[in-house]
Amino acid sequence: MIWGNDNYRWTNSDGYPFITIDQMHPASGVGTVRRWVSNVSGTGTLSGTLTGPVSQSTGTYFTIYVDGNVVYPQQLLTNSNVVPYNVPNISVHDKSIVDFVLKTNGEQSFDATGVTARITLNSAQPLNAPTNLTAQGESYDEILLNWTNNDASATQVEIQSSWGDQPFTTFETISPPPTWAKFTNAAPGRPYTFRVRALGANGATSPFSNTACGQTGSGLCTPSNLTAQAIGNSQIQLNWTNNATNATDVEIQSSWGDQPFTTFETVSPDTSGVIFPNAAPGRTYTFQVQAVGTGGATSGFSNQVSATSY
Repeated sequence: MIWGNDNYRWTNSDGYPFITIDQMHPASGVGTVRRWVSNVSGTGTLSGTLTGPVSQSTGTYFTIYVDGNVVYPQQLLTNSNVVPYNVPNISVHDKSIVDFVLKTNGEQSFDATGVTARITLNSAQPLNAPTNLTAQGESYDEILLNWTNNDASATQVEIQSSWGDQPFTTFETISPPPTWAKFTNAAPGRPYTFRVRALGANGATSPFSNTACGQTGSGLCTPSNLTAQAIGNSQIQLNWTNNATNATDVEIQSSWGDQPFTTFETVSPDTSGVIFPNAAPGRTYTFQVQAVGTGGATSGFSNQVSATSY
């Protein structure tokens, strides 16, 4: 679609279909869609008016979807008729998608239809987030998750997983809210990261819990929360969180300028901090850490942090 500054509308390269601020015009076999993405959670009403196409048209079809579900059944609009609509008790979550779809009546209708829409929501109060999420490999393809629920009004718990650079996706939503779940069919040796949140009535949600890493087999979770603080006397204090329960060591690396990272110390997995000594005054160093396991297995590197010594 192309924006036209002269006529203030989005159009296809040949002019059809088009969308303006208050009209939608489908084309042969091509519908038009207005989309609203919610940034809140709540329950409310969809309302507005539809002005049907010109009298010589055989009509267009109008439908409203919320997250892919039809909430306003298909309405055939003809003869310039004005149709008010009101859809009560619509529930949306943060990132819910509301689509207003206009399609042709077969191959016969190509006329513009006026569409106005108002979405009125009573925002749901956020729920208290679950806490203390932990993840522990139980077998070659199962990871046990435990957490604490902190809101008695929650009706469900949504559990999400991720691995590598993949986005979080929901793998289970459970009602009534439990305090544990099993992640099954895990790829052996792959570390996964998890988070959970509470869901309630009228679209209410909580923030997500802390994240927790769990692995199966020889997989190693990546260290996190690496910090670096210059403490004087040419020393820099490093601290981190080791998330790999099966690690045998933690390797700490440093770099400065365009120099490659090199390992300056290897410590036991229960160590959570070291001092980087003999730093050149005024020089900025960058650090990263990784977990090391049996057979030379390694995790990914932690976040990188920098500090300037003095």
